[in-house]
Amino acid sequence: MNKYDYLKNTHDLTLPDWGPYARDFFAASHIADRDKGLRMDFFMVPGLARRRFFPPETLRECDYSPWEASADFSYFSARQQIIGHGEFFSDTSYSRISRNFRLGRIEFVNHTSECQTASLMLFCRFAPRNGITVKLPESAFWLDALDHVDVEYVYFRMDRNLVCSGGRRGEEQNFPGTVNNRCLGKPFYDRALPCFGEAAGDRVHYNFDYHSAAGKILMRARLEAAETLALKINIGGHVYPYLVTGTGQFELYELYSGMITPGRLQLIANGSAHGIRIDGFVFMPREIPIDTIAFPLSSHAVAPHAAPGPIENSNLIAATALGTRYVVWWNTPAAGEREYWVDDLSKLLTFNYLLRHPDYTPEMLFQGRKGTDYCKETYILPITVEAGSSKVLYAIYGAGEPHAVEDELIKIDHTPAALESIYQQNKQSAFHLPTTPAGKKYCFSQQLMSAALMTNIAFPVLVKGKNIRHHVPDKFFYSPYSWDSGFTGLGLAELNHCRAIENLNAYVTEPDDDECAFLMNGTPLPVQAYLYLELWNRTQDRDLLEFFYPRLRHFYGFLAGHIASSRFRSFKTDVLNGMEYCYNAGGWDDYPPQWQLYLDKRFDVAPVVISAHTIRFARILREAALALGEHEADLELYARDIAALSAGLQHYSWNEKDGVFSYVVHHEDGTFKEHYRDPKSGVNFNFGLDGATPLLAGICTPEQEIRLFSLLTTAGRLWSPYGLSAVDMSQPYFRSDGYWNGSVWMPHQWFFWKTALDHNRADFARKIAITALELWKHEVDQSFYCFEHFSLQNGHGAGCCHFGALSSPVLCWHQAYFAPGKLTGGFDLWIMRQQVNAAGGIRAEIKLCGVPGHATTLLYVNGNATSFQATYSGKPIPAAPGIPGCLELTLPNGSSGILEIVERPSTCCGKSVASSSRR
Repeated sequence: MNKYDYLKNTHDLTLPDWGPYARDFFAASHIADRDKGLRMDFFMVPGLARRRFFPPETLRECDYSPWEASADFSYFSARQQIIGHGEFFSDTSYSRISRNFRLGRIEFVNHTSECQTASLMLFCRFAPRNGITVKLPESAFWLDALDHVDVEYVYFRMDRNLVCSGGRRGEEQNFPGTVNNRCLGKPFYDRALPCFGEAAGDRVHYNFDYHSAAGKILMRARLEAAETLALKINIGGHVYPYLVTGTGQFELYELYSGMITPGRLQLIANGSAHGIRIDGFVFMPREIPIDTIAFPLSSHAVAPHAAPGPIENSNLIAATALGTRYVVWWNTPAAGEREYWVDDLSKLLTFNYLLRHPDYTPEMLFQGRKGTDYCKETYILPITVEAGSSKVLYAIYGAGEPHAVEDELIKIDHTPAALESIYQQNKQSAFHLPTTPAGKKYCFSQQLMSAALMTNIAFPVLVKGKNIRHHVPDKFFYSPYSWDSGFTGLGLAELNHCRAIENLNAYVTEPDDDECAFLMNGTPLPVQAYLYLELWNRTQDRDLLEFFYPRLRHFYGFLAGHIASSRFRSFKTDVLNGMEYCYNAGGWDDYPPQWQLYLDKRFDVAPVVISAHTIRFARILREAALALGEHEADLELYARDIAALSAGLQHYSWNEKDGVFSYVVHHEDGTFKEHYRDPKSGVNFNFGLDGATPLLAGICTPEQEIRLFSLLTTAGRLWSPYGLSAVDMSQPYFRSDGYWNGSVWMPHQWFFWKTALDHNRADFARKIAITALELWKHEVDQSFYCFEHFSLQNGHGAGCCHFGALSSPVLCWHQAYFAPGKLTGGFDLWIMRQQVNAAGGIRAEIKLCGVPGHATTLLYVNGNATSFQATYSGKPIPAAPGIPGCLELTLPNGSSGILEIVERPSTCCGKSVASSSRR
């Protein structure tokens, strides 16, 4: 048994049902129904009495910031600025009382010189997904059209083994009138692909477990009005024709009537102009009328409503379609309570002035209109906060079985002292990065990064037909994102290994999954492979190495072109190209050459970045296989791929004159044609980060290394005062107003930082890390926001303001240089065993997998010690503190041995000295 077997066949996270899962507000959300994707949100909206409300909106800059969080969501908090910046603000937190109950606490803090009067709105909000649900008689059974065994098309589909976002084969999303907002139809990720049934011979297979001596099978489907589609239907081996005539609406078609036994259902389409959209199938007894089946809107099916609670200042919230009942209690008498439905709560809170009056009823506010989201609002005002003081209010939220949840609410100690004790105890679980004295100045900005990263989580996110909890880059980007979430995992690895491991698991699939080789949405860079290596180097957990190896091998197989439907290796040059799947090859949206290819809709040109990362992916898997002592056949495969892909880049992509690896243009037969050049200026189009990525693959000649590092380090080219520009600033296609083209981002800087360590360029690695940490600190200290990217004009942040994901390398850099006992290297470092002692020393068995005869740099944070001895396989090695408390060690690549760092207090003339110094 492997201890990670609990992660098989799931992409969900083992987090509680309570968490910050809402998209639009910072809330304590409860998962009401996992299968249906339903949740209830509870959140607090501070304000100035009868003036402005300050809703904690996650989708815009509104002076709200996630503040602290624990890994298990037993505590998370946010700060809302109300007047000025730090003058009058509120701190809102949610803490665990029990499995079913959470404590809400808000503290108004007044640092102004005069009394302030605040208000507070306590919201319970139920916001079901758009779409409809199915309501059946008890004896009927619904089989969703996407719960198929397989969909087969009569023509080649490059998505055969890589359905986007973990969707089901043939899945269409957001089509009006569908159950759970999805159906079998036109693939949601590529509207140019045909709908199911357009081509004659398209077929879908189902298994069902339903028995009826006299039953019927109905299909809910939609064809365009007056269009017909001939189907061949196979039920339990009996085949017969069926003609569907469309009305332009979803209709129930009776496919079969008679004896039904568990078995197989197959539909073969004969082709039609627009295909067919199939929503699902109803299996039911023949005598039950079809009109007993209903498809109501999701919001109407649940129909929540409030009633007085079991104690003073409390409410019950029940819903007809939910077994869960909710209770809410508040510790200050309310000025008013209201219950209403609204389409856009943010807009209501911002623009409807009448809402500020607690006596205005929903009838006066909405005049009979009914929206999509249910709200129960409790309005408390005025809240007087004297100058130089603070005031705390509490709320309790509970979810559970009827009666049991009321009984538990009654038993809770509601005194302020007891509630404050719960808050203080849970607050201790909030994560704070360990640091040496030299790193303390970065702690606040790292705290906000940690809080944003951990609370950027969503439910429901649909993956493989299941509603899951999922780490998202930002609440704006409320879906899976492959490379972004790889960096989320790298950040989480600095905070909590379990969260990082489960994040990794979300993006890999079972080795026998022929529908999704991995979870892909957007850029196909395999950051999950780097997360795999980082987790190994932290834990040396063989179970982890073993569990994820076949899953990452499955991932790798598609990128390297070893799965039949893959188009990544479609050129004879062996330069990989995934731009048919996503134009964004390196994650750098408007990077000039890939953006031009997107505008021109060209697929004959291959970038460099995918090949470079796939080579490094192969190197990582090769070392994992060696560590496991298994998978001998895979070792041969990796060797062949590394050689072939390296030769492809060297022979076809390297441009000796320009000193950069180039995008490769191909003839129709897949052979080399030329290097891709800027159509306006005629210069090489790849003077940017893509052109230098073979450095991280470890395939460059010494001359190439010199020229590429020169490109990276030269001020005014790729190096700026704020870090690495995505595009060479001296080139004619550089822009100052772009998203990536004209900005500094963290993720590719992380790759080149690790690469600099591999190439023993400790000064450049340190320069990347400290420049980024200073940039991050400067912005976060001023704005309290965690931005996506930074302007090359002034270094200020831009983009989403509560971003984790691609910004999370700041956590990695902080830990690498300031976390006591941390050993860090480049991609060539494999830590086989390590032990840190109480004095700050370390003994580690390591393997350095780079080119023999070359040197590499490792970092070790030895804290405050000023005297030390560093040896490798018993021999002294060069080591010196590049930053106080962090040693930079020079070791020989292509070697294995024991690294020992021993702290030895020694003095000379009253001063501490080191027994080993750097080169």
